[in-house]
Amino acid sequence: MARRKVTRNVPDDVYALGVTAAVFLIDFDNVRPDAHQPYRRRDAASAADFVRRQALQYATKNTDVEECRLRYYGGWVLKRGEASFDAEKLARWIPQVPRRDTATGLRVIVELASSLLAHPGLPFFGTLRLPSRDAPSPSSCTSQCPTHCTPRPAQKMVDMMLGVDLLTLAAIERSHAVLFSSDEDLYPAVISVSGATAKAASVTWLRPGRANGSSPNDSHLATTPLRIAQP
Repeated sequence: MARRKVTRNVPDDVYALGVTAAVFLIDFDNVRPDAHQPYRRRDAASAADFVRRQALQYATKNTDVEECRLRYYGGWVLKRGEASFDAEKLARWIPQVPRRDTATGLRVIVELASSLLAHPGLPFFGTLRLPSRDAPSPSSCTSQCPTHCTPRPAQKMVDMMLGVDLLTLAAIERSHAVLFSSDEDLYPAVISVSGATAKAASVTWLRPGRANGSSPNDSHLATTPLRIAQP
């Protein structure tokens, strides 16, 4: 079966966001509960729904927003424009997500981030690179350890997209931006959310498993308006 092309899937103009909406920038492979599983055995829809519930629960307890926009970042598009394995799974899951969450009462928009917030008409190609079929396995691999020795697909441009979109949201007046990831590669972008440029109502780094002060780089965040929290 031929893979379908990934097209623009951003329903609303980001600059029209008001004080009643929060945007979650979700580093999906970093926060999904099944990340340790082999690529083809992972259940993307169940993992995405688990993350969705975490995000909405956080929004309900810590903000006064009425709407949440959940942007899932990951390797969604292959080099020639075909949807990745996970992207196909999530494309079938997204239409099943209720537009109003019954548990929290929040309006919900779910999307796969295949382009930048500021440039929604320019999707990126090659955000997932599949391993070569003849890629060598690690020398320590044995027949008893097929899981971690199997070459895994590699994401490309995803961290940069997250960082750029975080800075875009931080510059929009009255927006609520939530970076949902525990990846330390995002420190440069997070530190760049300075008080001089941030106009957002709130900017939060939601870090599963990483409390404030758990990294020496957290000391650099003292001069930013960003707050660190856990789901």
